[in-house]
Amino acid sequence: MKQDMICPGPLMEDALSEAVAEFFRNIRPGRERLFDYYRGEQPVPKGPSIRGRPNSLLWVPFPRYITEIHTGYFLGFPPTPLLSRQTLLENLPLISDAESELRQKVKEAAEGWNAALKQGI
Repeated sequence: MKQDMICPGPLMEDALSEAVAEFFRNIRPGRERLFDYYRGEQPVPKGPSIRGRPNSLLWVPFPRYITEIHTGYFLGFPPTPLLSRQTLLENLPLISDAESELRQKVKEAAEGWNAALKQGI
């Protein structure tokens, strides 16, 4: 958050206390709600319940899962393929053949598309 959004003037005692009060009044409730979602403590909207049946709705902390996965990709070790040079050299012709076959299919599709456009279809 930018400093000028909270306290536009110089940081004096009264401006700082006003900025802190503004934070607690307007910004903190939204942050607490997001943190509750992160912890999996969000309210579960209930529909009409049937009498005598237990509440089987679950709280799932998906925001926490997403955050941890994102952080893991950001801070974790990058994946490295475990291929030996010999295995790579053995499979290189297969990769090259597949790539040339794919290029041929894309070229044929583009030619068909151009022909269709010329005919006005």
